[in-house]
Amino acid sequence: MEVVQVLHMNGSGAGDFSYANNSLLQSKVILMTKPIVEEAINNLYCSSFPTNFTIADLGCSSGPNTLMAVSELIKVVEENRQKHNKQPIEYQVLLNDLPGNDFNTIFKSLPNFLEKLKMEIGDHDIGPCLFNGVPGSFYGRLFSSKSVNFIHSSYSLHWLSKVPEGLEGNKRNIYMVDTSPKSVVEAYYKQFQNDFELFLKCRREELVKGGSMVLTLLGRRSQDPTSKECCYIWELLAMALNDMVSEGIIEEEKLESFNIPKYMPSPTEMRIEIEKEGSFVVNRIQVSKMDWNIVYKDNGNKDDNGGYNVAKYMRAVAEPILISHFGEAIIDELFIRYGQIIVDRMAKEKLEFVNLTISLTNINSDREESPPIVEEAINNLYCSSFPTSLAIADLGCSSGPNALMAASELIKAVEIIRQKLKKKPIEYQVLLNDLPGNDFNTIFKSLPNFLQNLRREIGGDVGPCLFTGVPASFYGRLFPKKSVHFVHSSYSLHWLSKVPEGLEENKRNIYMTGNSPRSVVKAYYNQFQKDFSLFLKCRAQELVDGGRMILTLLGRRSQNPASKECSYIWELLGLALNDLVDQGIIEEEKLESFHIPKYMPSPIEIRIEVAKEASFVIDSIKVSQVDWNVSDNNEMNKAKSVDVSLKGSGYNVAKYMRAVAEPILISHFGEEVMDELFIRYREIIADRMAKETTQFFNVTVSLTKPRYMCKNVNVR
Repeated sequence: MEVVQVLHMNGSGAGDFSYANNSLLQSKVILMTKPIVEEAINNLYCSSFPTNFTIADLGCSSGPNTLMAVSELIKVVEENRQKHNKQPIEYQVLLNDLPGNDFNTIFKSLPNFLEKLKMEIGDHDIGPCLFNGVPGSFYGRLFSSKSVNFIHSSYSLHWLSKVPEGLEGNKRNIYMVDTSPKSVVEAYYKQFQNDFELFLKCRREELVKGGSMVLTLLGRRSQDPTSKECCYIWELLAMALNDMVSEGIIEEEKLESFNIPKYMPSPTEMRIEIEKEGSFVVNRIQVSKMDWNIVYKDNGNKDDNGGYNVAKYMRAVAEPILISHFGEAIIDELFIRYGQIIVDRMAKEKLEFVNLTISLTNINSDREESPPIVEEAINNLYCSSFPTSLAIADLGCSSGPNALMAASELIKAVEIIRQKLKKKPIEYQVLLNDLPGNDFNTIFKSLPNFLQNLRREIGGDVGPCLFTGVPASFYGRLFPKKSVHFVHSSYSLHWLSKVPEGLEENKRNIYMTGNSPRSVVKAYYNQFQKDFSLFLKCRAQELVDGGRMILTLLGRRSQNPASKECSYIWELLGLALNDLVDQGIIEEEKLESFHIPKYMPSPIEIRIEVAKEASFVIDSIKVSQVDWNVSDNNEMNKAKSVDVSLKGSGYNVAKYMRAVAEPILISHFGEEVMDELFIRYREIIADRMAKETTQFFNVTVSLTKPRYMCKNVNVR
């Protein structure tokens, strides 16, 4: 089925089954989502006060709602423009739908629309409003690069670009139902993923820097794609079609070759795809519900025609696609039966549509050189409210020269802005967290000198800096609810809470390698998912609304969790341990029962887990790489007695790895083998570094806990 050719609303003029006469539900939805649209367009306009403003409405259809969204958008902008005494704006309105849409009717209505709009806005000097029709699928490019300020779409994006492939097993169903084979559900979900990713990629090219989108579509709350809240309306239509097959009115082959090209996602599925694509930040997601027959209830119609009214609405939506497959002759009979079925079900159960509304901002743009990611995050946090007290947590602080470095840089960044803006001094609370075995004594003893140096470097009137040690795992609660403004963690979060279960087949490997069984890789990934989800849940409770996190951890660019980018350094340590086993220094059983509790994720894996947990939005993710022997490029270290020969390079890397891994190795193998183990390890490293480029990959992610979380709205 060529969806582009046949998918459009019923445009039969003013007929009883036309979309124009059966679109009050969509009108209700547009009005219901108005606050989210207003918030998005206010923020967008007031950020730069543009004198040209381009609005695109995707899937505009033709009927009483076509220009409704545009009208509301222009009114909001004009209210702000007049409030701030800004110059008149030249509006360009881009109305998009598939080529089969009735653009003629829209264009004929424009003179009256513009006259009414100017009357509603007032006698103020409203700029020109230029309208364009843009026929084409929004699953492709529609507009010039960086030409659109705001994109709106309502009740369109649940339609797929095509019927998914591989639905042959969905016998006598026209959509997913709870008895559909797993392959059918997967086919629909895969098509949604492909389509929505393409939609986002196209819009990121068309939106200006900081441009916004508000998208409303039919969806579901349930994690089950076959749940009644999204599939039932189509299941009942299939029942009517099956009745006609049983009576010989429709051929069975015709029914079995017909499937609805639609997918109604959950908020989590939306978040995951947005985070994977990476060009947009989610500002808000709202879930709302509407009774199937809300339109007619609100109009005071208390008769029994509710089911027939719903069937009329569905006819206006689905008739063109049904006619293209089954022909026009059976349509009246089909919708009579459909109406009867709906009447029967509505008398027995409460039936609702579920809507998702999502507000997005485009962050994919060619920007000037931005400040370092940590500085940018803490600056934005401070400037959003100018707090007089600021709680900063450093998770996995360790003890050593870097233990107080993060706190120092964060305080300096805030103080530069505070003093520049002449704000009141801030009371800082610094929460230093690590596991109970960390050497907190050394940190605490260094504090007097640290504070003295900090005040000398900053100058001016610095408020009190209060330090606290918090000994516990960050895979659990650490701080009181809503008590922390900023969380920092560097080189800690790649450590798991425990060794994953199910690694028995990872013979003589201490971590994942290219030859590890798939079950081993899956076990590591499952443990990462559980741990990272728990980490996010805990921090979501502890951070204030609008609070920020910057997390840096070892990771990888590759989608393969066992790639050399992340596993090679441990694979070489495994080689050294295997040498000791072969020489009888270590027992083989000892080696086979040892595994590193670590996982180095890709940016996409982080995005997916953040989206699934849904408490945070990702502001940015950056991947950086550092040579294993970073000291080779460090002039300070070269000036000292660091051995930077190839042999010495291996020694330096082995020293670093010994500092990191020795405690966990001693706990399993004992202390007596350590010297010999790391002598062999450094020789292996030196040999590999002479033959290939070896690098660590770091992933740094900046997150915000939004002031607006996903809301549920019930409309009765």
